[in-house]
Amino acid sequence: MSNQTKRFYEAVIIVHPDATLEQQKDLFKKNKATIETFSGAVFSLDTWGKRTLATPIGKSRKALFFHTLFEASGNAVAELERTMRINDRVLRFVHTRLDERLT
Repeated sequence: MSNQTKRFYEAVIIVHPDATLEQQKDLFKKNKATIETFSGAVFSLDTWGKRTLATPIGKSRKALFFHTLFEASGNAVAELERTMRINDRVLRFVHTRLDERLT
């Protein structure tokens, strides 16, 4: 199967609690641009707000949570993960491919 097939994904992204609003906007502008570069589309971005973590990540006991739904190819997801790994404001992230039978 080709990696160029567009599929639906959801992602939960956990950002450092000290990230400024500008840093948060910048992260999601870059993510949206990456998805669009690979002919994908972002459907929603929800802010779940600042929450206490069950297990601290580094020295952070709290973090900002975001949820997004988008359509993209596997190559786009690989590039998103690469850029988020090198962003020191992103503590954790997970991309999940949604079941096509439900979309």
